[in-house]
Parts: sequence; C-alpha cells; structure tokens
Amino acid sequence: TTTYHAFKREGETVSRVEVEVGISDDNYQEITSGLNAGDEIAVGPDRVLRNLEDGDRIEIEESDT
Repeated sequence: TTTYHAFKREGETVSRVEVEVGISDDNYQEITSGLNAGDEIAVGPDRVLRNLEDGDRIEIEESDT
C-alpha cells in the first residue's frame, strides 16, 4: 500500500502527518483521515514540498481562496 503524508502548519513550522486518501481527479485529492476541518497545510510545487521535513520553518502567505 502507498503511504501518503501532508505537512500541517504548527505556527511557523510544519509537522508531517500521515493521511488516508479517498477519491481523486487531476485537481483534487480527498483526505479521509489524518487531518481535521480547519487544519492548515503547506501547499506549493512538488520540488519544494518533497524537501520539507518535520519541524521545518515555513514562509506564510495569505491566500484568496
């Protein structure tokens, strides 16, 4: 089985959390467990995210969405 992770925001750092995924398409991935409504996660290009580690500091940018 494939293990999936997300990086949850903890102040100005991230913590790596294991998530379970459900249905997906080219644009969206359903997270069925591992995160709660309202949790903020790190998003960005894969070339950046694949180098994140638990506890890394992040730059926070506000989003319009």
